[in-house]
Amino acid sequence: MTQRGANRPRSPKRDKPVVIKRGSVRVQIYHQKRVVAGVEYSQHVVAWVDGTGKRIRKTFADLGAATALAEQTATALSRGDWAASTFTGTDASIYGDACERVAPFRVSLTEAISEFEAARSKLPPGVNLIEVVADYLRRHPVGAGHKTVSEVLVEFIRDREAANCSAVYLRDIRSRLGQFAGAFQMPIQSLTAASVRDWLRSLKKSNGDPPTTRSLNNLLRLIGSLLHFARRQKYLNRELVEEITEIDLGRNAPTETGIFSPEDLRKLLDHCPEDLIAPLAIGAFCGLRTSELGRLDWRAVDLASGFIRIEPKITKTATRRLIPIPDNLRAWLTPIAKSQGPINPSTDDRGLNHRLVRGPARSAEVAWVKNGLRHSFCSYRLAQTNNAAQVALEAGNSPTMIFRHYRELVTPAQAEAWFSIRPKA
Repeated sequence: MTQRGANRPRSPKRDKPVVIKRGSVRVQIYHQKRVVAGVEYSQHVVAWVDGTGKRIRKTFADLGAATALAEQTATALSRGDWAASTFTGTDASIYGDACERVAPFRVSLTEAISEFEAARSKLPPGVNLIEVVADYLRRHPVGAGHKTVSEVLVEFIRDREAANCSAVYLRDIRSRLGQFAGAFQMPIQSLTAASVRDWLRSLKKSNGDPPTTRSLNNLLRLIGSLLHFARRQKYLNRELVEEITEIDLGRNAPTETGIFSPEDLRKLLDHCPEDLIAPLAIGAFCGLRTSELGRLDWRAVDLASGFIRIEPKITKTATRRLIPIPDNLRAWLTPIAKSQGPINPSTDDRGLNHRLVRGPARSAEVAWVKNGLRHSFCSYRLAQTNNAAQVALEAGNSPTMIFRHYRELVTPAQAEAWFSIRPKA
């Protein structure tokens, strides 16, 4: 005989309810377990009494949705919003669905609507929030974190050190980009083209004058290197990098190439202490950059073969080159040549430049020309050979730059006089 009620589902088992309170209002959430056809199901029942005294129950499979409805209902009842607590049919379904959708974000439905209203009120007609979010995500890649400009600069310097960049370049980015990072103490994603442009245009030199356009463009180029690194690390999107690196600061003003005359160089060498003769003469007759002179070792000076070998690690462009030693330079170097050791008697290239200015230039009463030794070599060597490509190879530059800056500055006769300067007997 079949037992009465054997096919009916068992009555749900209730745990102690969770109570949501808002003032004197109480909304309860019951956790139940119902067994149907031998399978156990969990459900959450939200129960409350509406403004008319009617008891209302809503059942959810998801606790989060049940909790959201309970909180919304308790808040509505405490505010006297009886309508929201007596939804039925389609309205109740829509309300419950809305609560479930906002529950993962841990905001109430009222807060979500308020945020939506505030955002939409600030947008022009025809623009929706999805478009705004898409634009934000393009500018702030997901997973990029909030790296500050300073933090990215530290990573960039480490990357350049690992790439064996020259000490001069590393010193430059530490100094100039350090100034940039100090001015923009913020997440790197917060940079804008307008803020970077305004900062560049606000810069002043120590005497209060604005920097030259060339100097500003050089600084912008360094900033661009930092931003391109940040893009490769997924900290920035391509659009922002392009906006900033394409800032128009104006064209570089043409500058005159300053050189020494043969007479000035003779005076400098005549008033030069012995430990400065090698760097001064090599700079004048082989055109090495001051930074290269600062790191040159005597082992690179091969008087027997007649060449100075410049290794990539000491050059600005990280390229190797051989520079022929002219006969007059051989005459200057032979009495003082060493098998090894630094050519530069100072600690670095800055110290070398300082000693040349304060030493032979001051003693000889010759006005020091910035980069004058290199400019002079390129000018006189081009006049001597009439071959821009050859001079470019020796100077570690491009034929275009040699032709543009050093053509027709001096005559072949002046070039002959320059490369004829020898030690006095």
